[in-house]
Amino acid sequence: MWRMQKGRAGTARYAIFGLAMAGVASIPSAARAQLKLLYVDGGYIGTAYASPYDIAWTSALNSAFGASNITVTTRADDFSALGTFDRLVISMTLAPQPGVPLTAAQQAAVHDFAASGRRALLIGEHALWSTWDQSLLTPLGGVAYVGQPCPYNPIPWTTGSTPLIVSQLTEGITAVNPPCAGGVTGGVQVFSDPFASLFGPANNALYFADANIWQDAYQYLGDNALFVQNTATWLATVTTPEPRSEVLVAAGMLLLGTRAVVRRRGAARRA
Repeated sequence: MWRMQKGRAGTARYAIFGLAMAGVASIPSAARAQLKLLYVDGGYIGTAYASPYDIAWTSALNSAFGASNITVTTRADDFSALGTFDRLVISMTLAPQPGVPLTAAQQAAVHDFAASGRRALLIGEHALWSTWDQSLLTPLGGVAYVGQPCPYNPIPWTTGSTPLIVSQLTEGITAVNPPCAGGVTGGVQVFSDPFASLFGPANNALYFADANIWQDAYQYLGDNALFVQNTATWLATVTTPEPRSEVLVAAGMLLLGTRAVVRRRGAARRA
């Protein structure tokens, strides 16, 4: 009888151990995954996937996601299939200036995507495109800076913007030099000049008000090349969910209940 009781207790301990290990396995950790990226090509020269002006940016995305996992669409897309994608990039729209904004339906899709916690990069531009910029920021709760063109960094080879946050986006970066940036208010400001902010429930949506930084022609400025690489890596990084409190509570209750059953059966047999 003692052996049977011991065996049952051991089985219970193994069950608890398994639950505990499952909880440990769900602790947040960065991992690379093959995710589906929707790349919305706005048409502005220098922000298009597979453009001859954006070889480094295209290479970084291919390395992070795998080319077969990247779908390119145009602004004509209504974003109705956005729910089937894990990541989103919306590039700068082409003139006529100040840019044709996202439609109400597209903005609603962007809002829902960002609210889900999935990562997105939304590329704006300087003040001449403020209407376009605001259509990207409205779904996120931000406001586009309205002012002169290139208000923050008109001479990129003499100025630099330093990181304000410690993030995968800013890892290894001393300063970036966006060639002709606009601005944004709201969210979590990424650099000392307010041309980039993070939005969303997990800081999962990055708005960046400079289409040119993705161009190969400006990769030599400051740490621009590293930032471009970091952005692709950040987009393609997933974080496993934290262990749910209900699981941990259930594990504890199971442990207590099993011990109580074993004690009662042992007492009954001895009686």
